[in-house]
Amino acid sequence: MTTGLTAIYIVVMALGLLWVISKMVSFVRNQRQRESRWNDAIYDEEFKAYLDKLKEQVPGENETDSGDKSAPGGAAP
Repeated sequence: MTTGLTAIYIVVMALGLLWVISKMVSFVRNQRQRESRWNDAIYDEEFKAYLDKLKEQVPGENETDSGDKSAPGGAAP
């Protein structure tokens, strides 16, 4: 009796392990496909043109802050 229960337990655990492994493989495959689609979209010329257009529309966001800002009205601190 105990041997039968042990065998059933081992089979159920093995099936569970196979299920977990298949879910992990499926997840990794989907992540790779999603990353591939994202890379294709990023390197699309139309998308690059769209990003460049957005950068031109937002003034001052692209410049780096050197820490030397003049006071409002043009007076130096």
